[in-house]
Amino acid sequence: MTARTALFFVVISTIGQTASEKAPDIPLARRSPVVLKNNGYDGLLIAIGDAVPQSDQLLKNLKTYWTEASRALYLATQKRAYFRNITILVPSTWSAAGEFREATTQVLDKAHVIVDKPNSLYGDTPYVKQPRGCGQRGEYMHLTHDFILNRQRTEQFYGNPGTTLVHEWGHLQWGLFDEHPMPDHGYGHFYAGTDSRVKPVTCTENVKGAYKSRVDGSICKVDLSTSMPEEECIFIPEDVQSAPRASVMAHHYLSSVSLFCDNDPHTEATYHNIEAKNKHNDLCYHKSAWEVMRDHPDFKDGANPPATLDPTPAFHLVQHKEVLRVVVVMDISGSMRENNNHLKLQRAVQRFVLNTVPENTLIGLVEFNEKARNLTVLEKIDSQHARIRLADKVPLKAENYTSIGNGIKKGIELLEYMNRNPAGGILVLITDGNETMCPCFNHTLPELRQKGITVNTVLYTKNADHNLAGLTKHTNGDTFFYSGKTNSTALDDAMTTFVSQRTFFSSSVLILVQSESLVVPAHRSVERTVNLDSTIGNRTTFTVSWETQTQAQIAIEVMGPGLDHSIVGERRDHYVVVMAPNISKPGEWTTKILNPSNVDQTVVFRVESHSLEGVEPIKVSANIQTQSNTYLVNSTDGPPILYADVGLGYSPIVGASVSAEIETSSGMVLKVPLYDNGTGADTTAGDGVYSAYFLDYVKATGDYSVKVKVENDLRRARMMVNGTAAGGSSAMRKISLSHPGTMKPEPVALEKFNRVALSGFFKVTGVPNLTNPSTDIFPPSRIRDLRVVEASHAKSVIILEFTAVGDDYQSGTAARYEVRVGENVQQFFESLHSVQTIESHSNLQCDLPLPSPAGTRERLVVAVKSVDVDVSYSFGVRAMDEVGNWGEISVITTASLKNSSHQLWPTPPVKTVHFYHHIFNHTAVYISSATVGGVFLICIAIGALLICRYRRRNGSAGSDADSIQRSGSGRSTDSASSCNSKESPLAFENPGYVGEKSEQPGSFDGFLYETLTEPEVKSGSGYQGMPGDQTVKILKLQDSADLRQVSVVDMKF
Repeated sequence: MTARTALFFVVISTIGQTASEKAPDIPLARRSPVVLKNNGYDGLLIAIGDAVPQSDQLLKNLKTYWTEASRALYLATQKRAYFRNITILVPSTWSAAGEFREATTQVLDKAHVIVDKPNSLYGDTPYVKQPRGCGQRGEYMHLTHDFILNRQRTEQFYGNPGTTLVHEWGHLQWGLFDEHPMPDHGYGHFYAGTDSRVKPVTCTENVKGAYKSRVDGSICKVDLSTSMPEEECIFIPEDVQSAPRASVMAHHYLSSVSLFCDNDPHTEATYHNIEAKNKHNDLCYHKSAWEVMRDHPDFKDGANPPATLDPTPAFHLVQHKEVLRVVVVMDISGSMRENNNHLKLQRAVQRFVLNTVPENTLIGLVEFNEKARNLTVLEKIDSQHARIRLADKVPLKAENYTSIGNGIKKGIELLEYMNRNPAGGILVLITDGNETMCPCFNHTLPELRQKGITVNTVLYTKNADHNLAGLTKHTNGDTFFYSGKTNSTALDDAMTTFVSQRTFFSSSVLILVQSESLVVPAHRSVERTVNLDSTIGNRTTFTVSWETQTQAQIAIEVMGPGLDHSIVGERRDHYVVVMAPNISKPGEWTTKILNPSNVDQTVVFRVESHSLEGVEPIKVSANIQTQSNTYLVNSTDGPPILYADVGLGYSPIVGASVSAEIETSSGMVLKVPLYDNGTGADTTAGDGVYSAYFLDYVKATGDYSVKVKVENDLRRARMMVNGTAAGGSSAMRKISLSHPGTMKPEPVALEKFNRVALSGFFKVTGVPNLTNPSTDIFPPSRIRDLRVVEASHAKSVIILEFTAVGDDYQSGTAARYEVRVGENVQQFFESLHSVQTIESHSNLQCDLPLPSPAGTRERLVVAVKSVDVDVSYSFGVRAMDEVGNWGEISVITTASLKNSSHQLWPTPPVKTVHFYHHIFNHTAVYISSATVGGVFLICIAIGALLICRYRRRNGSAGSDADSIQRSGSGRSTDSASSCNSKESPLAFENPGYVGEKSEQPGSFDGFLYETLTEPEVKSGSGYQGMPGDQTVKILKLQDSADLRQVSVVDMKF
């Protein structure tokens, strides 16, 4: 995706009421689904951006990577899926090659995988734009040319490219989320297990690795307020793993990992870690990857069972070799005379031809009723004279019956005029009714698909045949709805959207800056201000149009930066236009709209501009789609969700003011603000995706058109750059001290700007007859950010925080909260009612506050009555509204309270064969594996006796110190119990190491060690000598801030 890439969209989807009532997988209208049939995926489109230099090596590596991905997918799905056919769309700017076939309906904006320049936030890290919930497909996968070309670097950072692509495919196709740490989004490297152990975030649990500070590589310390490792602590998996083969969604870069996690406890190598605090567990209700995948159409009800086959894909390279070709197919049947719809259509098409169609476009006109006629041939838009000549041929009359199929067939003929190849051509179909004569439009679909022609449709009023949306979908086109009301901007906006998506052979992008309807009082004027930012300003037009008949013409005057005087608009048929200078300067541009008539006038004010040459703009695009463009209201469906993704290129923009305007078929406009805060409908905070529930759909059945507006009038918007995989569904770079995971992105302030995007249409049916308008059918949202911020054994307190939800999903204020406390995570999803409420818990007490308004941060303080032993509690919270509608249980979080004298980290087995001990400032005990025979067995008994006797005599300390104390706690540590078990290492504080430390730390059974060489031999009271020619490996385990445990696990004489 390049400067011409759409980074703003709107989606309608649904969300279920319970964990088991997952929303259906709703395909996005802007991208055709990739279909799995007989174990093979067909229809996968990979598009290369125009900014990528032509490279035969890139194509070769791209094929190699996806061949490896197909084989890795075949293995990961246990022989159930592979990539059978892959199409690669190369840029039209590349020199044509013999292997490049003519592209048809393929465009970059609708590709499933995009290869382009890096995202300033993610760099070369692959990621998927994933705005929706668990089990629902993502938008697109983004790869960079460096990721493809530099295999050595790719393998160094991400492991095998094929497995990495399978990781991203899990996001894109099946709606899986990351199981690896994402510290900047509340998913750290560690979590508190219900067994009171601190564990690394992995799936499965048996991934081995080391715990280190990412600051200096030292042993991790403990945050005493949470009983968890300090923020600087990271978990570094070992490169070579003996047991785990999962999970691809967590540690895809490990050579041994090749499978997805599953919920079968008998398969340890792939057993899902249900307790790990990661995004997948939170959003997917702690289900394993395979549990989500088995509910997807690819595998649901046993579809695509394992099959033995060759998983090598076939590749097809295509390229657009023609300029943009558009044929406008206009309905002039008798029904179009209603409310002068034919005149509205005529004026809209004339404005489209005169002001909107990009330079050098080939455009033709077709009219149809029961017959169809070509009004022009394909004419090139290369001058204003050509535009005027074409606009004069737009039809004025409407009569007779309707045959949409005839209109489509005539449009195909026009694309084939002079023996042209019609592939890649576009039909813009505008119609208001149902067919009354054949041929019918559904009969044209095979020919359209065979010839590679895209149909974009405007459903003109609610009377239009909604089945046309299916025809549009199957040709990779878009469908929009126009109510026909005088206050609607949808018809002009749709025409702009159709051509702004296609930018072949053009380095300038059409941008819709502003589009609104307003009323200008009689004999008055109204001013409107828009902000042209520095990424646009080329060929800017200001238009004001109206539909009512009036003797006095509307007038406009435009004033902007660099102008000595205002520009007076040129009057045309029911609209006025100002063509700004070739390059309009950035800043505020003011349009004065004057109404000299005796009556108020409803007008449509629109501003279009083009991006500057070589400059990447803030760009808008939009879509909306349900299963069949129809949203059926019933007892199990949640409300539609609106999403808006705002960005410059691939960089997300946060802090903008974003709202949706939903227009009904009756002309009523409903406004909904959208937020990027990670709560309610929003999946991830700070990723540039703004979301909201649309609840007013219950007001009426019928068609809805959605438009989104983005503003930065208050200059609060920021573009996020220079982070690393900080928010999307991304690959995980190998964690090391040189790259300890994610880094916080940097915000860059943006100038004022305005953008508008049309988002298609959807139809609502089955709205219940609510006799009482105040009936509340919406519950509160699910709380998705419940976190433990403090868990103090010393204070006997646990503090939880989360963001308040509303009375109706994310709107208003809930009535009450309910907190449940479980023994483990699984308990919440087996039977929620079996989990204790906090009021009934014998050892916990919490005075629940009244809920605050949605979006407010909430804090729950839980008092622990008795903390004599180490204990863990799992918490879940849900909200209820005033009529008893319960929201879903929140994400589950676990708090662990540990006695400071108890071990924090899990302890590996200690091989106790013989030992010696060495006292130097503080006590240290070393235990090692035997390298010699039976004589050392005797040393075991003697040494153990000496240590226990020594400790009973001197306490925990055995040198100049009177006792060993925990740093800052003033509490003595009793290590006598360590003498009672050969398997428990002994604790000591700030050991004084004797000998030289090795420069290279290592690991053993998942923990750190350091090597001592040539230890200094001490003698005298309290010291026992160590042989001079030896190597000792020290296993260091963190207990608290300065209290450590060590065991020697190897000794060499």
